Amino acid sequence: MKKLEILRRSKGLPRWKVAKETGIATITLFNVEKGKCYPNLKTAISLSKFFGVPIDDLFEVKGGEER
Repeated sequence: MKKLEILRRSKGLPRWKVAKETGIATITLFNVEKGKCYPNLKTAISLSKFFGVPIDDLFEVKGGEER
Protein backbone atom coordinates (compact mmCIF):
# COMPACT_ATOMS: atom_id res chain seq x y z
CA MET A 1 0.00 0.00 0.00
CA LYS A 2 1.34 3.42 -0.90
CA LYS A 3 1.52 6.38 1.48
CA LEU A 4 -1.26 8.24 -0.33
CA GLU A 5 -3.62 5.28 -0.05
CA ILE A 6 -2.76 4.77 3.61
CA LEU A 7 -3.49 8.43 4.36
CA ARG A 8 -6.78 8.37 2.43
CA ARG A 9 -7.94 5.20 4.20
CA SER A 10 -6.88 6.50 7.62
CA LYS A 11 -9.23 9.43 7.10
CA GLY A 12 -12.05 7.08 6.08
CA LEU A 13 -12.36 8.65 2.64
CA PRO A 14 -13.45 6.67 -0.39
CA ARG A 15 -11.36 7.18 -3.50
CA TRP A 16 -14.30 8.68 -5.44
CA LYS A 17 -14.78 11.41 -2.82
CA VAL A 18 -11.13 12.48 -2.91
CA ALA A 19 -11.28 12.47 -6.71
CA LYS A 20 -14.43 14.59 -6.74
CA GLU A 21 -13.15 17.12 -4.19
CA THR A 22 -9.77 17.54 -5.92
CA GLY A 23 -10.95 17.38 -9.52
CA ILE A 24 -8.74 14.38 -10.22
CA ALA A 25 -10.13 11.49 -12.25
CA THR A 26 -10.84 8.45 -10.07
CA ILE A 27 -8.79 6.19 -12.34
CA THR A 28 -5.85 8.59 -12.10
CA LEU A 29 -6.04 8.55 -8.31
CA PHE A 30 -6.22 4.74 -8.36
CA ASN A 31 -3.19 4.51 -10.64
CA VAL A 32 -1.17 6.94 -8.52
CA GLU A 33 -2.07 5.06 -5.32
CA LYS A 34 -1.06 1.74 -6.86
CA GLY A 35 2.21 3.12 -8.24
CA LYS A 36 1.16 2.57 -11.84
CA CYS A 37 1.87 6.18 -12.75
CA TYR A 38 3.40 9.29 -11.26
CA PRO A 39 1.23 12.31 -10.50
CA ASN A 40 1.83 15.47 -12.45
CA LEU A 41 2.63 18.59 -10.45
CA LYS A 42 -0.95 19.89 -10.51
CA THR A 43 -2.27 16.57 -9.17
CA ALA A 44 0.39 16.37 -6.46
CA ILE A 45 -0.35 19.93 -5.32
CA SER A 46 -4.13 19.29 -5.30
CA LEU A 47 -3.69 16.20 -3.15
CA SER A 48 -1.26 17.97 -0.83
CA LYS A 49 -3.71 20.82 -0.27
CA PHE A 50 -6.68 18.48 0.15
CA PHE A 51 -4.97 16.40 2.85
CA GLY A 52 -3.12 19.36 4.38
CA VAL A 53 0.27 17.66 4.22
CA PRO A 54 3.50 18.33 2.31
CA ILE A 55 3.84 16.58 -1.04
CA ASP A 56 6.73 14.54 0.39
CA ASP A 57 4.32 12.95 2.88
CA LEU A 58 2.09 11.62 0.09
CA PHE A 59 4.57 9.64 -1.95
CA GLU A 60 7.27 7.10 -1.13
CA VAL A 61 10.79 7.84 -2.25
CA LYS A 62 13.19 4.95 -2.83
CA GLY A 63 16.65 5.42 -4.22
CA GLY A 64 15.88 8.98 -5.26
CA GLU A 65 12.81 7.99 -7.27
CA GLU A 66 9.13 8.17 -6.33
CA ARG A 67 7.40 4.83 -5.99
